[in-house]
Amino acid sequence: MKRLEVAVIGDRFMKPEFFIDALAAVDIPVDLVTRSMELAWPDEPVVHGYAGDDLKGLKEFAGDPDDIERFIGDADILVAHRAPVTGPMLGRLPRLKMIAVARGGPVNIDIATSAALSLPVVFTPGRNAAAVAEFTVGMILAQSRLITLGHAALSGGQWRGDLYRADAVGDELSVMTVGVVGYGHIGTRVVRLLKAFGSASSSPIPTSSSIPATAPMASREFRSTRSSRNPTSSRSTPA
Repeated sequence: MKRLEVAVIGDRFMKPEFFIDALAAVDIPVDLVTRSMELAWPDEPVVHGYAGDDLKGLKEFAGDPDDIERFIGDADILVAHRAPVTGPMLGRLPRLKMIAVARGGPVNIDIATSAALSLPVVFTPGRNAAAVAEFTVGMILAQSRLITLGHAALSGGQWRGDLYRADAVGDELSVMTVGVVGYGHIGTRVVRLLKAFGSASSSPIPTSSSIPATAPMASREFRSTRSSRNPTSSRSTPA
């Protein structure tokens, strides 16, 4: 039986054992030998932007590239969440045959270099779409109903009765017109959740009334005319 070594790099949100258990459940005629590493994110922050020449092509990552490279070593497959993989690293990892990233977009991988090396990189568009959509609706509620202001005041021992004045209290979602900019995996879910509150859309193409509950999460473009709330859900890679 063919043997493949798999380096699994998780963190304190996407635990390494999640990946290892999933790999163990795959029925394939290959002997997968796994080893794991756990990064400190989210207890330690990610690095954003282009941090230097050696990190060209990476937009966001967690973990030290040198530590990551040493851990990958002679592995055939890398399964990761936020671990960085730079161009120079790929040049020093000749045995690596595939990279799997458990993110909506592989922003922690040097895609240009991996493509030049014909090294496949797979990722998971829409993996966190439900969580982001629910958080979006939560933020709309928190801001429109002044929940954040009331909570902050009450935490400091102050009751903000003025937040309930007619000229201050927000509208209910059922009477709002909401515009969603970005109609992909996340945007479609936001519209579905808002429909349950009775919210109207702001004339998207297609309109929210034409979106069935089982509408496919395909990327579409639309215009919005006017809206009382306008969440944005867009990125350069599918999400």
